[in-house]
Amino acid sequence: MAGSGRFSHIYGATQAISGLYCAAFATWAYFHPYAPSVQPAKDISVGSERLGMPTALFLGLVVLGISVALPPIVGWINRLRGNQDTMDSSLAPEKLEHAIENILQRRGILPGPPEILAATSEPAAEGSSPKNAMLDGELYRIVTAPKGAFAETTRQIVESMREEFAIDVDILVELYVVNLSAETQYIRDFCASVEIDGERIEMCRQRDFHAWDVNGTDYEYCLDPDPAGTAFDLEHRAETLIPIFSSLPVELNPRKPLEGWVRFLLKEVDPKKLENNRTYAFRILDSLGEEHPIMRSRKLETTSRISVHKKGVHR
Repeated sequence: MAGSGRFSHIYGATQAISGLYCAAFATWAYFHPYAPSVQPAKDISVGSERLGMPTALFLGLVVLGISVALPPIVGWINRLRGNQDTMDSSLAPEKLEHAIENILQRRGILPGPPEILAATSEPAAEGSSPKNAMLDGELYRIVTAPKGAFAETTRQIVESMREEFAIDVDILVELYVVNLSAETQYIRDFCASVEIDGERIEMCRQRDFHAWDVNGTDYEYCLDPDPAGTAFDLEHRAETLIPIFSSLPVELNPRKPLEGWVRFLLKEVDPKKLENNRTYAFRILDSLGEEHPIMRSRKLETTSRISVHKKGVHR
């Protein structure tokens, strides 16, 4: 039956009630012949006899007919209009998110003040670096953010149609790196992985802090120094995230440190499985291909938090 689930129930209930009404009325009229005092609403000829149909029964049949015919008519009209507000449940989560975005925009519903939807994850457990390590570092913050301005709306729709919700997730990491050796070292890349459902998954390092695109406007991650402030003032107080590198490879002199942010992308996962996940593993890859694990963490005492603002707004 065409139409949404809510209206399908209404159509079905109307058909059932009107059908039951007509059946009960016809049964009662069969055992209690009806002699109308006015012209019958409709005559049915059987042989040479004329049988009168009570007006109430006729109206009941009209309601039943309308309730049967209306759903296909509504569905046909929706198809002619391009089915603008319907979505295919087989769409991939990221395409479904765009479909939801388009529908909300057509109805004049724009995203509210953007915010990070997933909880900040604690850094990995403390450990000690190898004695001969040339590169070392500390993790300050690990923040997970579902990839999309309408991620939570998408979750609610997907979970009503599927067993599990999955979407791309950004992992934003604030860290500190230092060259422990007496020689110049070169950082070739930063690598990371996380364990989900017993499987370790590699994350893909990104070159920028792009968050998402809404109605042709690019949004990027930023640092909000005053989360208690109003969303209307965010563009004025937002601070640009400082990348830990401007380009790779990075030349690092002896005892010289680097400090900043790096973004990783994790494809097709449930963001809830990353909340308070303590299985993250981060490594520094040097120019010779050697990996140097970051085993230490230090939680910063700060009130700032990750947010999102329009790209190009800097402070």
